[in-house]
Amino acid sequence: MRKSKCTSERKNRIVRNKTLSKVENSTHTRTRLSKTFPYLKTCQHCGRKFKTHFHTQKYCSAECYANAIRNPKKQCEYCHIEFQPAHRHTKYCSVECYHLAIRTRR
Repeated sequence: MRKSKCTSERKNRIVRNKTLSKVENSTHTRTRLSKTFPYLKTCQHCGRKFKTHFHTQKYCSAECYANAIRNPKKQCEYCHIEFQPAHRHTKYCSVECYHLAIRTRR
């Protein structure tokens, strides 16, 4: 009877040590990654500089990624300046360019 009690205590101790080591390893990895950022990049959407762990990351946030995919930068059809449209079908950078383009078409 005593043997089984000892064995169960030893098993519990082993299990506790394993779970602690897993927790320690995960926190160590998390803190190690949070302290070092090997890449300093510039966001392709807003132009802001940001730090990242991944060499393929192009945008500083999920919001910039969504805006870049939904509304990519376009070139104004009248003055040929690159601009960020508010809507997908916008052709001109401003109302003035729109009115000048209409006047020149007539």
